[in-house]
Amino acid sequence: AQGNPLTVTKDYRPVYLDRMEASGFLDWHYKPLDEVYLNDALSKVNEFVSRVSAQYTLNRNLNFSIQYQHQKQVTDGTYREDEGAYNVRNLVNRFTQLDAVTGSLSYPFPKGSILTLDNNVVQAQNLRGQVNYNKNFGLHEVNALVGTEIREVNRDSYSRTSYGYNDQYGTAVTNLDFTTLYPINPANSSRLPSVPGSLYKGVNRFVSHYMNSSYTFDGRY
Repeated sequence: AQGNPLTVTKDYRPVYLDRMEASGFLDWHYKPLDEVYLNDALSKVNEFVSRVSAQYTLNRNLNFSIQYQHQKQVTDGTYREDEGAYNVRNLVNRFTQLDAVTGSLSYPFPKGSILTLDNNVVQAQNLRGQVNYNKNFGLHEVNALVGTEIREVNRDSYSRTSYGYNDQYGTAVTNLDFTTLYPINPANSSRLPSVPGSLYKGVNRFVSHYMNSSYTFDGRY
């Protein structure tokens, strides 16, 4: 189409879309190639790991070691559907109210982008203590170890979505009416879709024990 993105029929007949656009509605046509450039996703991950260990020798046959590790990972995600994206235009147009007398339009679902922000923080702590034993008795050799590990993982996350987001000013529309049943285009009625959001906080704790031993005779068996 002379270098211009092609329109693909989606959801509604083209003749209906043309009529609504002539009445002042947003361009309702779907152009898949445009969609590639109208949805932004950015994810940023920061991770910090620290370790410390110590060992103490009680005698030539017995020693004790301890290890500690702290790990923290923070993930921030930003997802924006531009106001020109089909999903956004579709929501705006479906809920647009046309005054049959004055021809004026009102927008229960606001114009602007749809912005979703999420944050996920994971913190893990590990503590391990281990006792090692080694003893030679002439042709005999005994090796043994026993230890305990304690692990705790904390997870905190949230996600929130804003409608009518203005990228220039960093603002969104918050005074939306989610209770009213609006007539929608081309037919029927519906309430505004609720704003997606989530909040999670959780802790997992683990305790494990382990041991191992071996016997060797004459360095071979």
